Amino acid sequence: MSARFYRLEVSKVIVETADCTSFELSVPPELEHTFRYDAGQHLTLQIPWKDFAVTRCYSLSSSPDVEATMKIAVKRVPGGRVSNWMNDRLREGDAILASVPEGRFVLDPHTKPSTPLFLFAGGSGITPVVSLLKSALQRTRRDVALVYASADRDSMIYGDEIRAIAEENPDRVALHLHFDDESGYLT
Repeated sequence: MSARFYRLEVSKVIVETADCTSFELSVPPELEHTFRYDAGQHLTLQIPWKDFAVTRCYSLSSSPDVEATMKIAVKRVPGGRVSNWMNDRLREGDAILASVPEGRFVLDPHTKPSTPLFLFAGGSGITPVVSLLKSALQRTRRDVALVYASADRDSMIYGDEIRAIAEENPDRVALHLHFDDESGYLT
């Protein structure tokens, strides 16, 4: 059975780093129920390519508990058909085809609300993790520790947003940022 794809509008394009762009996606009112999601899930996008379509999955970095629009980050991959096409051509007002949110990398609703949450991310792997961070702070009383490693300060995706979240929640968020060019690879 093949996935069904729906047209979503790109409502905002945000350059995050030299090789990563975020896209905010507006869901039409008639599809709001269909596109309900949990923090940590992903979308599968379908992109036209010559005589066929290419699909790629992108984690949602937005939180359904905090933001009205869905947001994904697309990091450029050398030779990547979809990542380069999206970074080079996708603009505000364009439409993109997406399947409904999927994935099991979500907060366990059966975990005690006071159990600490430990999050680890590297590079563009921050996208589902920042979604989980935002939802955990909004929906639970859990303290959260986030370790986020990037190659260098300029390639850190969502750095300002993550720092702001930590500053707004100093009693609940322990943030450790690691930069490989300054400290070597994280071990």
